[in-house]
Amino acid sequence: MYTGGDFGGEMSWSRQTPGDLAAVAQYDAKENFELYLKSAESFKENGSETTNGIKTVRYDGIISEDALKDVMNSTGVLSQPDSVGVSVPQEVLDSAVELSV
Repeated sequence: MYTGGDFGGEMSWSRQTPGDLAAVAQYDAKENFELYLKSAESFKENGSETTNGIKTVRYDGIISEDALKDVMNSTGVLSQPDSVGVSVPQEVLDSAVELSV
């Protein structure tokens, strides 16, 4: 699995290897991706990049504060830390701000 972040205009990608393959088997990447896409808005073309030797067009958008709260509730992301004995306070959800995508 790859995750990325935009650090001052430079996109940085990193590979993550899951420790528990059973947990990954339950993850429906297509369903979650579609949920994030449906929640995102205000897309703008933002240049081009080469990823693994393939030239691509970069689009940036946002998931609004309200949509992000809905996504967090829908995906169960806030309950994942419970599986390792960590509780996520309600304030985390309450303090959600828009997310760049």
